[in-house]
Amino acid sequence: MADQNSDPAPEQASGNATTLDQDGEVSAQTRTFTGPTAFLFGTLGVAIAIFHIWANVNGISDTQWLVGGHFVGFSLLCAVYYPLRFGRRVAPLWIDLVIGLLIAAATAYIVLSENTIYAQGVKLSPMHWVAAAITIAGAIELTRRTTGLIIPAIIIIALLYVTVLGAHVPGVFSF
Repeated sequence: MADQNSDPAPEQASGNATTLDQDGEVSAQTRTFTGPTAFLFGTLGVAIAIFHIWANVNGISDTQWLVGGHFVGFSLLCAVYYPLRFGRRVAPLWIDLVIGLLIAAATAYIVLSENTIYAQGVKLSPMHWVAAAITIAGAIELTRRTTGLIIPAIIIIALLYVTVLGAHVPGVFSF
């Protein structure tokens, strides 16, 4: 029986999240895939790239569909390639896959509900609010996984300013 505290297998992760690269920059550690799993996620990445090329060549005019499709693919790939970490431990692939699918499904739901949202006078139903919260929280979490804590902190401060704090700030920054 394998030791529960042993290092993750190569298919699970490749190192510590705080490793510095040769230039002294913090490098995000990614999960390394082999075999059919590598083929599956590699094919998904190529399909997303081909979709973007097709969309740009054919001039898709609805940018919400283009951006939504991009984020759906990005969220799934990012969630599995940049694993969730608990200190030095790496979450199992299935947890990251569920997180990626949840973010992708919530984003797709918002994009596909565009006409319904406008028909309701841009008044979101509780399900739309939940999907929007999952999408926003997912974007912040995936940004944290790939860039560290600074950019997500700036995003959270900006969201707090727009939603709550802006009315309480004196001077030119008040609204």
